[in-house]
Amino acid sequence: MRARVVAQELRCGEVTLQVSLSIGVSQVLESEQRIDDALSRADRAMYAAKQAGRNRVSLAT
Repeated sequence: MRARVVAQELRCGEVTLQVSLSIGVSQVLESEQRIDDALSRADRAMYAAKQAGRNRVSLAT
């Protein structure tokens, strides 16, 4: 998914933009009653991916 997004050129008038993805991935644990905790972990993992250089996938721990 990251490679396909980076390969696309977005044109905005005469300007060409390059877009990338930073993705955070988390697993919903069996002990969790709600998805909120897993989403929070995925969100933190996404920001970790951005801080590590962007255009990455980071797994939540």
